[in-house]
Parts: sequence; C-alpha cells; structure tokens
Amino acid sequence: MRITGPARRAGVSPGTVSHALGGKRPVSDATRCRVETVVRAPGVRSAPMSARPRSRRRPASRSPR
Repeated sequence: MRITGPARRAGVSPGTVSHALGGKRPVSDATRCRVETVVRAPGVRSAPMSARPRSRRRPASRSPR
C-alpha cells in the first residue's frame, strides 16, 4: 500500500505519515498515535520497497561527461 492510503484514513497528509513513522520530525503525540493505529490496522501491508533499508537501494546512475 502506498503512503496515501493510510494518510487518507488518518486524515493527514502523506508527509505527516512519513514524519510520524520516521520519527525525525516533530509530530504531535495525538497525530502519531492516529497514524500508527491506521498503519497497524488489519489488512494494511507495507509496500515491498518501503521495507528495504535505504542503504541497500541502488544509487542513481550518473551520465558520463
């Protein structure tokens, strides 16, 4: 599932979902709780690419000069 689904269900923006789950930006406790409740609901699955650590992704290829 994309981040837009849980965002819509929680009534917040996709960016807020990202901040709430990532924990690197300030989000109110009430909003974080609402997002986590939606994400943990039965039937909500993470997308395969979102489960991979960033460091394992392929770097962008650079065009030769």
